[in-house]
Amino acid sequence: MLIKSLFIALLWGLPAWLGAIQATVSTHDWNVTVAWRHSGAENYFEAQSEQIVKDCRVHPVGYIVFPTIIQAAHIVELDGWELMRFGDPTFQTVRSYYGAPVLPCAQVKDGKRVTWKLYSYTKYFARVRSFPHVVDSPPLVNFYHETVYVIAAGVMLVLSLFCFVVFQGKIPNRLNFSLIASCLVLSCNFLWSVPAFFNITTNMLVTQKIADSSVWIGLCLFFYCLRLDNLYSKYLFYVFFAAVVIGCLMIIAGTDGDAMQTGTSLPFGFALFVATYALVKVSLRMRIHQESLRRYIFQALSLGIFVLACFNDVAVIEGYLNGYMILPIGIVSGLVFFALSVHEHIARTYEERDYLRRHLEDEVKLKTWALENTLKELKSAQSELIQNEKLVSLGTLSAGIAHEINNSLNYVNGSVKPLKKLIANSQDASKEKAIRLLDVMQNGLKMTFDIINSLRSYTGLNMAPEKTAKLKELVNNVVTLLKNRLINVQLVVTIDERLMVNTNLVSLQQVLMNLVSNAVDAMNGRGTLTITASAEQDDVVMMVGDSGCGISPEIRDRIFDPFFTTKDVGAGTGIGLHIVRTEVEKLHGRICVKSEVGKGATFSLALPIAVRSLEPSECQLPA
Repeated sequence: MLIKSLFIALLWGLPAWLGAIQATVSTHDWNVTVAWRHSGAENYFEAQSEQIVKDCRVHPVGYIVFPTIIQAAHIVELDGWELMRFGDPTFQTVRSYYGAPVLPCAQVKDGKRVTWKLYSYTKYFARVRSFPHVVDSPPLVNFYHETVYVIAAGVMLVLSLFCFVVFQGKIPNRLNFSLIASCLVLSCNFLWSVPAFFNITTNMLVTQKIADSSVWIGLCLFFYCLRLDNLYSKYLFYVFFAAVVIGCLMIIAGTDGDAMQTGTSLPFGFALFVATYALVKVSLRMRIHQESLRRYIFQALSLGIFVLACFNDVAVIEGYLNGYMILPIGIVSGLVFFALSVHEHIARTYEERDYLRRHLEDEVKLKTWALENTLKELKSAQSELIQNEKLVSLGTLSAGIAHEINNSLNYVNGSVKPLKKLIANSQDASKEKAIRLLDVMQNGLKMTFDIINSLRSYTGLNMAPEKTAKLKELVNNVVTLLKNRLINVQLVVTIDERLMVNTNLVSLQQVLMNLVSNAVDAMNGRGTLTITASAEQDDVVMMVGDSGCGISPEIRDRIFDPFFTTKDVGAGTGIGLHIVRTEVEKLHGRICVKSEVGKGATFSLALPIAVRSLEPSECQLPA
């Protein structure tokens, strides 16, 4: 609302304001004797008045105020005698860019005619829109125009030091460097606008080159700061930067005031447009981001005062306003309020940092608690998945056991009825047949008991104590349980009958069961399965090889990861080999795989003959 009201007041009030200014323009009966004579580099104007002397007699304590003409020199004469000189008519020295003579009425009230001679350095500023007139109180126009530039130069130097000390390391280096450089360059502009105050004796040509080029270089750096703060797009900055470069080149290459003034005027419209655009964008941000309202208020003040100062500068330069130029105030205010907006952003950032510091311990505790709960959930899920995999394996085993028990019971069932008949008709000749039938029954029952014992061994708890057993018998038990899956598989078992293992038999059976099952799946139920074992140093090394499809090098390092599977969806959980590796590590052993695509895979399992802990460096299996 602040920015909107500012623009409405400006758009509605500016025409009436300028009209009122023009309405006050009066010649006061001044007689123009020379209406701007342009001869070479000289632009001369002369006017005479007897009425101004009469006005001074009416107001003997009043003052004659002359209009402000930019880059001009004045000579005031009374009846042909020079009363005062403001500036150098030859422009070999410069007092200030702006200002005008102020003459006490007491010096002219006894004369007859006042002659006003005006020398302009440029044809562009060689115009008079108002004439000298008498005022009751002493005007401060010269004090303002000269003092405000001196103060502005000092403020820019102090602000650059402030940015260097306070902002260093707290904002991006590019932003801080541009802000400091802008302050220093604009300070140079203010200094060269009033060179006589600092005892600088250069001609108007050099003074204009330095002052006009420095103002645009400084404003370009300031607008780059606005760009870094995302107040307008980079493309607008590129256009403005190009206009500044062209303008500065024209100023430096110019040989007279008019050529240099063309370069000075070129970027002005672009600067006013970019600043107005940024001001509108800030006003929109003020509505959206209420949490950063103070920062955007500072930015709005920075741009708003600068835009108003630009309109004031245009009015004074064009002669519509015979008063004070506030452009230096606009530039200084723009930089000061922008620096305050940066400081507000830093302060808000530090407040957020302090808040995080105060609540960091609570945040860490909360996150730690959440991570611990997540870890517990993952462990629980992993345990459930492992148990599910075991249940799947038990399902496979149960199907095989049911099949084998059914076959075994058929032995008994098929032998009972003939036995009854033979016993019923018992004779000496039938006794041998009865004995053979009883032997068959005993063999079938023994097979049933073997299967049941194998099932009990497999489904026992993994906390079962370590036992010593023959490795070949253990392998035969596993093969017996998976007999129905090995119908079309050529099984080759090469294990010494005397080879013993001292380990958790339940875990080892589970490992063998998974390895044999995976081998059968890899061969699609047809092929050659090889199981070998031998004692090597302190280890028992067992190898389970198949003639299946093999494992590609790309996935070889991932086959032991949980949930990794190459089977179709629903055909595998990807947890079997992970269980194998886990159980082998529990048995203080190690496992690795060698494979070639199309030629099968061989899993090598090494278990210590005597239980011992293995170091990670012992991961390689014996050759």
